[in-house]
Amino acid sequence: MGNRPTWRRGARVSLVPFVEADVPSLVTWFNDEETMQFLNGIMPVTESIEKDWLEKVAKDYQAAAPQHLVLGVMINETEQLIGTMGLHNIKWVNRTAVTGTCIGDKEVRQQGYATEAKFLLLAVAFERFNLYKVYSHVIDFNEDSQKYARTCGYVEEGRYVDEHWRNGTRHDEIIYAVYRDSWQKAYAVWKAKYSV
Repeated sequence: MGNRPTWRRGARVSLVPFVEADVPSLVTWFNDEETMQFLNGIMPVTESIEKDWLEKVAKDYQAAAPQHLVLGVMINETEQLIGTMGLHNIKWVNRTAVTGTCIGDKEVRQQGYATEAKFLLLAVAFERFNLYKVYSHVIDFNEDSQKYARTCGYVEEGRYVDEHWRNGTRHDEIIYAVYRDSWQKAYAVWKAKYSV
């Protein structure tokens, strides 16, 4: 492993803090039309916007009760940054949060990296932060996200009907949630299946 700090290491991927050198990758990912159809951003981003965002995240970490944890997803073997993974709207009294994921590098999608990274993030949520429940909001045509959410132990809890306008039509936003026990069971099944 090189000089990059690792926050949570898995078998194939790690969750890592962002560094300024990551900004060009973030700008590329969050200006990609194919990627952005699954996310909430609708305006173009620039390097200065991404640098400001990283600074805001760093300041939030210094708060008494940070509201966000945002990390990069890195392939261990190559140290290639491939996406982002975060806990958002952390409510320390209620012990809930919302996860957000973007595998920005389209060349490595559908290889199980997001699933492993989400398991690692949920380990942080439940074991380190002692959260009770973690949500994930998925637009209804994002079948890959729904599949890996269910693999990680999430179940559908509700929908915002016709919440999003994409590709000339309206789509539901599906609300998934996972609890500590269902995450633990799903993680054990996944580790056994992949001999992790």
